[in-house]
Amino acid sequence: MVGANDIDPRIKQDMAKKLSAFERVAKKAALKVAQAARSDGALFEALHTKHAELPSNYLTEAGQAPVATPTAGMQIGGFAVFAMPNENGKTRYDVVNMTTQQKIVGGLHLAEGANTMVKLMNKGYSFYSPQIKNLLDLENSYVKHYNDAISFSRKVKNSSAKDAVLETRFEESKLKASEVKQKLLEYIKKI
Repeated sequence: MVGANDIDPRIKQDMAKKLSAFERVAKKAALKVAQAARSDGALFEALHTKHAELPSNYLTEAGQAPVATPTAGMQIGGFAVFAMPNENGKTRYDVVNMTTQQKIVGGLHLAEGANTMVKLMNKGYSFYSPQIKNLLDLENSYVKHYNDAISFSRKVKNSSAKDAVLETRFEESKLKASEVKQKLLEYIKKI
């Protein structure tokens, strides 16, 4: 059996030189990536994005622990988005300040809005900024039309006769919800 002392000193010295050279190259590459991230928002986000665990002291609006554990959590900088199943099994999104471990807003229907909110707050925007207010207004409008569609869908199913008015209102509500989501996506592209 060959021990560490049995290796030729020239081989050890050559390996040490190669490892030292690799370390210098790796440090230069890391420095270049860090400098590039200062001007490239997407690279900065990628470097600061990681899987997030739900804070241990996380409570729902009712002051209870969540009904189910989140299916996913993504943290960018100091804020995170958690995909939380609600009591009906639908996925909703909570935005959490990971520094204070407090929920900022919960039960969002649109992941795109939640993710954009996290990105804006990491850029220094306040929760009360016009940009985040606009995201929340679009979210609320979407939820209103979404709930209307669900309500009309139930009424159509419970109606004994075919009701053209209810079916039309159901289709209108679905269309309006879709239009609001599209407005949100267009707004996100602008900011």
